[in-house]
Amino acid sequence: MKATINDIRRGDRFTWSGRTWIAAADAHPNLWGIHGAVDVATLPGGMEADKDGVVRQTSQSQLKLRAVHYAAPIVITQRDVQISLTHEDLPVLRRKRSALESSLRLVKRKGDERKALGEQMDEADQEFGDLIRMSLANGAKVAQLVESTGLSRARIYQIRDGRR
Repeated sequence: MKATINDIRRGDRFTWSGRTWIAAADAHPNLWGIHGAVDVATLPGGMEADKDGVVRQTSQSQLKLRAVHYAAPIVITQRDVQISLTHEDLPVLRRKRSALESSLRLVKRKGDERKALGEQMDEADQEFGDLIRMSLANGAKVAQLVESTGLSRARIYQIRDGRR
């Protein structure tokens, strides 16, 4: 079944980038804030099920966390592979909580960035207005400022008069 990496669920055996993997957890937003990436915890795809029909992780080194672009194309070859992990306590495997914490952390970070950019924009607008007023006070013509700034005559007058 063709899909994207964002569609991965625990127990999916899938091919991506020319290799086969088994998903040890659902794909979820990247924990480190990599834009456009999801994290996928994987086991080697060649692992076979035991007599009970369960693929068992036998060492920590088998479990890998991969950050992959959310739209990366994959092929899911088998769903609902029963897996048993010895390291279920890893943060990446706490799927729901990790996904929620990760997405909230990303929202907060982006909100902080937007706030900082807004403050920088306010400062830049203030400086820009001060420079226009200073230029007018030094004898610049409105037409010169229109030409050099790309603003309209009305906007220049608004800035001059403190209405913007």
